[in-house]
Amino acid sequence: MSPNSHRRQHHDAARALGLSRTCAYDLAKRNKFPCRVIRIGTVYRVPTAGLLNLLEANQVRSQIS
Repeated sequence: MSPNSHRRQHHDAARALGLSRTCAYDLAKRNKFPCRVIRIGTVYRVPTAGLLNLLEANQVRSQIS
């Protein structure tokens, strides 16, 4: 397992959330991304656990509605 396997590229997370890459960068820069983002130099990473929790919560909400 690679040392970064628990983090995803921020644009991959954006795609999973249905956000454009531009919108995702804007949200990350303003600390408004819907889940935790880690900035490492000029690269943004999203912890996989946080992204999965958000996606699962959204799925549950859509099933309830």
